[in-house]
Amino acid sequence: MASPVAAGIAGLLWAADDSLTPEEVVYAMESTAHSVNPAENNWSSQSGSAGAVDAGAAMDFVLSSSNPERRSIEDAKVELMGEEDRIYTGKEVRPEVKVSLDGVTLKDGDDYSVHYSQNVEAGTASIGITGKGQFKGTKAVSFTIYPKELEKSDVHLSSYLVEYTGARNYPDITVEFGDRKLEWGRDFTVSLASGSGQDPGWNTLEIEGRGNFTGKVKKSFRILPEGSKAVYPKDAGSCFQAGGSTYEVKSVPGEDNPVNNAVVYLAGTSAAKKATVPAWVSYGGHTYKVGGIKAGAFKGKKKLTKLTVKSAALTKASVKGSLSGSKVKYIYVKVGSKATNKKYKTTYKSYFAKANSGKKVRIK
Repeated sequence: MASPVAAGIAGLLWAADDSLTPEEVVYAMESTAHSVNPAENNWSSQSGSAGAVDAGAAMDFVLSSSNPERRSIEDAKVELMGEEDRIYTGKEVRPEVKVSLDGVTLKDGDDYSVHYSQNVEAGTASIGITGKGQFKGTKAVSFTIYPKELEKSDVHLSSYLVEYTGARNYPDITVEFGDRKLEWGRDFTVSLASGSGQDPGWNTLEIEGRGNFTGKVKKSFRILPEGSKAVYPKDAGSCFQAGGSTYEVKSVPGEDNPVNNAVVYLAGTSAAKKATVPAWVSYGGHTYKVGGIKAGAFKGKKKLTKLTVKSAALTKASVKGSLSGSKVKYIYVKVGSKATNKKYKTTYKSYFAKANSGKKVRIK
């Protein structure tokens, strides 16, 4: 507890300059105190660890404009470090502060103290730099807290398959930030980027951040044909049969993969004399793009000599070894118009060359 004398002098100093901080008042009294030996006099009631308080000297220290030690912190240069870290986190954002005066870096805690305010939400935050010790006054600076960018992994649809109702029908949308669910309207908005949101087919939603969040994320969902129920596709690596042929799933369609580039042709029926590799194949209410023919797909099919290719998605790698061990003699390219077919005949001639496909054939 301060002595009555010290407390009285502190009151006088504040009366002379009400902008002084408690630290500045203490510094003024300690800097001007007289060294004493309590054993030789009766000044112990006026003395502390710094000595005997001199009210006049302390007042002169505070009021003296010629005192080079007490400078205004307002003249200091303030630098804020780590701008890339000033992003909304849901907690206080407190950038590191560097304060210097005339090229000399001041020391936090000794020369100044730092106070933050309005430093949680995205927008403008404030910092108060208050002088201590040899420095007085307060310098205010501001900085920007930037909104957090939404990411695909933050946004979830309850399902990417929605049954037809005749009216607009969206899946439920959840946007998460850590362990917190964001609020539609306050933290993000949703709009329809493509599709009607009502008719059967693929639709794309655009989720856009607002307030403390920014950026756009797109998610797709499919409205099924009227009367169809949601049936989810097989996992990658599994097989299914459609139109008498067998296919292997390579990738599963979903909210981030509405294109469905999903299957390769495995095999047709053993007794068939001809086979067709379609551009698309449907199964369980889903449409898959046929992007390849498995190696040895026609091996053992002794009667199969003609192959029609309607898929324009084949690659040299995806048909490698596909004709190995087969009896196929002719490949008919039927991917589109006459001009398109001519183009793909040239391309597929190299893809189905013996060195790649495993058997010499004629492209028609």
